[in-house]
Amino acid sequence: MDTPDLDLRLIRKAEAVIRLRTSSITVVVERCTNDHNYSAILRTAEALGIQNVWLIDPPAMTDGAGVVEDCSKNGQPRQMTVKLSAEEIEQRKQHRLFAQNATEWLTIKDFKTTAECLAHCRKTGHQVWVTDLSQKAVPLTKQDLDESGNWPLPSKIAIVMGTESVGVSQEMLDNADLRVYLPLRGYADSLNLSVATALVIHQLFILDPSLIGKMSEEERVGLRKIWFPKLARQRILTCSGKKLRKKLLGRIHSCDELQKRVMAGETLHAEQLQKIEKRSEYEAELRALEDGANYSAAAVDQSIQDLIDSPPEPLGDLRRADAHRVTFVGKGMKRTYRDHWKNLAAVTHTITKEMSTASFFRDRLAAAVRGSDE
Repeated sequence: MDTPDLDLRLIRKAEAVIRLRTSSITVVVERCTNDHNYSAILRTAEALGIQNVWLIDPPAMTDGAGVVEDCSKNGQPRQMTVKLSAEEIEQRKQHRLFAQNATEWLTIKDFKTTAECLAHCRKTGHQVWVTDLSQKAVPLTKQDLDESGNWPLPSKIAIVMGTESVGVSQEMLDNADLRVYLPLRGYADSLNLSVATALVIHQLFILDPSLIGKMSEEERVGLRKIWFPKLARQRILTCSGKKLRKKLLGRIHSCDELQKRVMAGETLHAEQLQKIEKRSEYEAELRALEDGANYSAAAVDQSIQDLIDSPPEPLGDLRRADAHRVTFVGKGMKRTYRDHWKNLAAVTHTITKEMSTASFFRDRLAAAVRGSDE
C-alpha cells in the first residue's frame, strides 16, 4: 500500500496498474457526440483497467484553453448557441484535462467509419458485442448469456457503445455477434452514455473476474517500455516547466485537430487558420524547453532500464496515502469551497517525500548522463 516513505512509489504504482490491465475487453465508442461523455468514457475505461479504446469518428478534443463558451463563435446555428457560466467553463476545462491525462495511459485507435472498425475487429479476433435497448438484446447476466449460448464469455470482446440519442448504428447492429442489454429497475429505460459504459465494463468484470489483468507478458513489457520512461520525463522538468510543456502540447494538439478539419474540407475562420500557422512556433518552443532540461530520450531510457527489466513489487492497493492526495480543480473552485473543504486531506497535503517524486528520476538521469560521458 502507498505510504509517504515508500521507495519507488510511482514505479510500483505503474507496475500495479499494468498487472491489472486487460486487453481482453476493448471498448468501442461509435460516434459519441458529447465532449463531456467522450472525456468521461476515456477516464472511466482507464480507471477500470481497460487498455484498448477504439473510437469511430470521434469528436475533436481541444486543450483546456480551447473551451468554447458560445457555439455561435464557431459558426454553429443560432439555436445551438449555449451560454456557460464561469463555473461550467472551468468544469469543462477539467473534463478535457482528465481526458488528456487518461489518454496517456490508454492505447487508442481511431476509425473513420464503422465498416473500418468492424473489419479490424474480425482481423484481431474480437467478438463484437453491441449495447442495445431493443428486446432482441440479451440481458447481461450469466443466466441469460448461458441460455442464449453465449457463456462462457469469449476471450476477446469488443463492447460497442453508441451515440447518446439513438445508440449504435444499424450497420453495427447488423454485423454484431451479440446485442446486450444492462437490466434496469426504474422508469428510465436508458442511462447517460458515460455511466452506461462504466456499468457495462464493471458488469463484464463481475461476470468473469479472470478478465481483470488478462494480458500477455509481452504486452506488459511493451507498456513498461512506454510508461516508465514517460513517468521519468514528466518529472524531470520543474513545476513551471511541466505546466508550459502541457500547454504547448495542448496547443499543438489543437492545431492538429484544426488541420484535420481543413483536410476534411471544412472552411475555418481566419483566426483558426492563424492558429494552425503557429504550430511550428509551438513545436520550436517545446523543443527548446526539453533541450533546456538537458536530457535525451536515450538517456531517459537508460536511467530507467533496470526497472523495466526487473520491475519492483507492485502496490497491492492503488489508493494514495493521505499525504499524496491532491484535488484536481482550478484555483477559483478552491477559493469558492475553501471553507467547506477545510482540513480535508485532498487540499491539505501538497508536499511528498523527496525520494518518492521528481528528484528520484532526476538523480537517476544525472547518473546515466555521467555514465555515458565517462
